[in-house]
This record gives sequence, structure tokens and C-alpha cells, in this order.
Amino acid sequence: MIKDHFIFNYNRLMDAATKQQQTLAKNIANQHTAGYMREEVDFDSLIRGLTDEHSIRMESNRSDHLMSMRERQNVEIEPIKTNTPIKPGEINNVDIDQEMAETARTQLYYAMLAKRMKNKFHKLTMGINGRT
Repeated sequence: MIKDHFIFNYNRLMDAATKQQQTLAKNIANQHTAGYMREEVDFDSLIRGLTDEHSIRMESNRSDHLMSMRERQNVEIEPIKTNTPIKPGEINNVDIDQEMAETARTQLYYAMLAKRMKNKFHKLTMGINGRT
């Protein structure tokens, strides 16, 4: 089994980007819903959690089984409601231009993560099979 923090961390970041896209789609779908408060994924806290030395420590609950702390805790990536106030005359705090720009940014971010992950697996494949 390959034990690589890069793969684990990038997988979590890709999961967060996917959750962010879902959240942005929900915000866009609710742009005309009165009182709706926009949501977003907190990438900063996710990155801090990934770099925390205790977040990926391995524990054994049986002699024949290892499970990471993160797997054991079943940490889910959940969007948070923003505290941006609703402007006078507006029905909610969703700004469609901001949501569309954030959607484009998140798509680029995901594409960059996917490319880096592809490169990592390519290097692993070359290490296993040798250069061709």
C-alpha cells in the first residue's frame, strides 16, 4: 500500500472543491429565495486541519487493522453559512456575479489539483514500471 500524505491531502482538497461547487450551485439556485443565507466551504480551516500533525496520525484498534484518525472520526466537509448581512432592498445575501466568479475560480482550482494528482500517479507508475 502506498502511504503518501500528498495523495491523502490532495484527495481531501479535491473533495472540498467538489463540495464548494455543490454549495455554489445551491447558492445560485436560491438567488431568489427570500431570507436565504449563502454558504461556502472554509478552505482555510481544511488546509490547517491537513497540516495539523495529529490529523493523520495512525492508531491501531486491533492488531491486524490500522485506521487513520481522520477515517475513524469520519470527518465530513460541510459548508458554513456566511454572516454577510442582507443589504437593504435585497431579499438575501447571494450576489450572482460573485457566485459565478467563485464557480469559475473553483473549477480552475479543481483542474489544478487534478493535474497535480495525475502527475503524482504518473511518477509512481514510472517508479513501479521503470521509464519507458
